[in-house]
Amino acid sequence: MFRFEHPAFLFGLCILPILGLIHFLVLRKKKKELARIGNASLLLNDSPTINKLNKRKIVFFTLGIFFVLISLANPQMGTKSEVVKTNGFDVFLALDISKSMMAADMPPSRLDRLKRLSEELIRSLTGNRIGLIVFAGNAYLQTPLTTDYRALLLFLQTLSPDIVSNQGTNFSSAISVALRYFSYKKANGKALIILSDGENHEPGLEDAARQAAQKGISAFTIGIGTPEGAKIPDYSSGFNSFKTDENGNPVISKLEEENLQTIARITRGNYYALSMDQSSTLNSLLSDLNRFEKTGLETRVYSEYRSFYQLFLAIACFFLLFEFLLSYRKMSITMVLALLSTSLFSQNDHKDLREGDRLYRQKETVAAEEAYRKALEKKATPKAWYNLGNAVYNQGRFEESANNYQQSIDKLNPSGQKANAYYNLGNALYQKGNFKGSIDAYKQALRIKPGDQETQHNLSVALKKQQQKEQQQQQQENKQKQDQQKQDQNQDQKNSNPNKNQQEQGENTQRKLSKEEAEALLNIMDEEEKKVQSKLRQAGKTNSQVKKDW
Repeated sequence: MFRFEHPAFLFGLCILPILGLIHFLVLRKKKKELARIGNASLLLNDSPTINKLNKRKIVFFTLGIFFVLISLANPQMGTKSEVVKTNGFDVFLALDISKSMMAADMPPSRLDRLKRLSEELIRSLTGNRIGLIVFAGNAYLQTPLTTDYRALLLFLQTLSPDIVSNQGTNFSSAISVALRYFSYKKANGKALIILSDGENHEPGLEDAARQAAQKGISAFTIGIGTPEGAKIPDYSSGFNSFKTDENGNPVISKLEEENLQTIARITRGNYYALSMDQSSTLNSLLSDLNRFEKTGLETRVYSEYRSFYQLFLAIACFFLLFEFLLSYRKMSITMVLALLSTSLFSQNDHKDLREGDRLYRQKETVAAEEAYRKALEKKATPKAWYNLGNAVYNQGRFEESANNYQQSIDKLNPSGQKANAYYNLGNALYQKGNFKGSIDAYKQALRIKPGDQETQHNLSVALKKQQQKEQQQQQQENKQKQDQQKQDQNQDQKNSNPNKNQQEQGENTQRKLSKEEAEALLNIMDEEEKKVQSKLRQAGKTNSQVKKDW
């Protein structure tokens, strides 16, 4: 397969016709100047050597510029393979693609959530051999155990209930396929991860699970759905149609955890119920998988395109050198040095970027960060900023990664890559707790790339978090207002009855007085109370109620 890594440089080929036009105009001007002296054609014919020399110079210079631009575009062909030794274990993903997985109780649908979680699993399990099994009424091997993760991700995108003819759910068949294709030559760990809503329509589930346990296979089951369930769409009858039973009532598909728990219990695995925030489920599963014994697996191959810019650069040097030798003009050698330095500098920058990408794929994020920073020191490209943001994000430095994504966005034109940069920026801001900022970033990504399901999902989660945050702030403000109102009411009550404290003090004093002194003091207090009540009746027309704010 042939391609150009940087096809934008090919637009520079448009300058070649312009150079030809300039050459034509220069010759035309020379002819006019010669015509003033005498017959221009005779004068030009008198110097055929000079005429041929000029033509050769133009041809060599044009060819030199042509091959320099091809070199800058970096033609690539085939693949460049780098073999890396790894240690890991074998894992099969058994994916339920029956029609019940189209239910929307976990939006956008159970099948979409299954695909999204499977993608995250494959990316998180790099270094191990992974295979795919799809099942409904029967089970099929989609891909054998492999380290070609790109192929696995490609197969995931094609999954739908239409690729299997026999509908239903048959766990025993899925387990049997895994037993058949696991490799038992090495004593490494073997894991079977089953993603399903738990409905089972065939017998033999427990027997198949016991056979897996005897072979040393641990099954980890993930339940996708809700106990309340949802209707099963039937797109063959119309967009808003649903599957019905014999009586014409809609069929409700519910999450049946018992079957999944039984498989996990017999095989000494674990069961997880997928929540709306799938990161918690993923982290729990990966934590359990880390205990698996790892051993040397077959080599893993990283495929890259092989660059051939050096060949075209050498051809360009050949033509430009000849053009220089024919003219000895300083301008030509300056042009040669400028173009060569630009090409070499550009390719050196690309070398650091490719090294960073290689290290990042191997999850050596610290080393990848250093490579990306070297590339940025030579040339601050959007790709370098973007990849640096990814490397820093994986190290948990979310604020720094957000700044890197923003640098990439400022240098990118509206495209799918800019939408991805906004998506990553939203994730980084979300991790910081800046839900409002993440919402704005996700909205920007959807303006460029409408309909992206991952962005829509993250936007909905961020909106809920922001709503919860605002509700908590409102509750705190309301509580503060209520506390302030209570304090104001208590203060008003104290101000409206200034003799209350005196009365309390009088009561305490009475305990210490004799009986005769107490009676005399009470008579005096009665007289004072009568005077106070008389004054209050005279002022009865005044409203002394305190007005409360809303």
